[in-house]
Amino acid sequence: MAQYDSARSFLPIGVYHALTGTHHGRAYDFATLKQAGFNTVHGWEGQTLTTLVEAAARNGLQLIYHNPTDADIMAQRGNTSILAWYLDEEPTLRKWDPDWTDRFATFKQRRDRIHAMDPGRAVFVLDTPYIDPPWRERWVAWNNAGDVSAHWNYPLTGRTTDTVTGRRGVPETVATAVEVVSGRKPVWLVVQAFASPVWDWRMPSEAELRAIVYAGIVHGATGIIYFAYDSFVTRDGQVLGAA
Repeated sequence: MAQYDSARSFLPIGVYHALTGTHHGRAYDFATLKQAGFNTVHGWEGQTLTTLVEAAARNGLQLIYHNPTDADIMAQRGNTSILAWYLDEEPTLRKWDPDWTDRFATFKQRRDRIHAMDPGRAVFVLDTPYIDPPWRERWVAWNNAGDVSAHWNYPLTGRTTDTVTGRRGVPETVATAVEVVSGRKPVWLVVQAFASPVWDWRMPSEAELRAIVYAGIVHGATGIIYFAYDSFVTRDGQVLGAA
């Protein structure tokens, strides 16, 4: 769509690894995320789809769910609280990947099966920011294959960072995704809202995070998802998330 339509437009403002209920003695509630201004949640897949859908519906949130089974899809098809089914993760991560075409074919088969079971629901993968060779051919293929082009871009490392642009900068990756889909599909950018000394990433300041988000939107992102909500889930992944 070329312009905003209040009846039809939706800009996902999401957060990764959303939790509901009690886990390890701590209570979590989607209402907290709703109050924080999010309208979309990626539910941590350690919870059942039914639990997540019910929590999302209670709070007026849209749910992204990872790797649904056929039974999941058939039980929830047509549910308006589900925004998208999310399948492969970081399919272009490997620098050398001679077998990628087999996985790509498998994804397309699964995508088509889900479309048949739940018509109209988006199916997508979350990719990396590796838009340059030797990843580029694969990146273009994967980011054109789903109903949404989605990738993460985390530019702030332990080293001094004074720009979000570069060989794989936020403007470059988002603009490439927009070009790849020719404006026919949404482009979702997953932004850095975490720190990890283990992986040499640092928590952005408010100004830095705002710069990352605005750079994405200016260059064509039609959805922003923050990685990630701090909990035992992120800590197990050696990441300190946002709270």
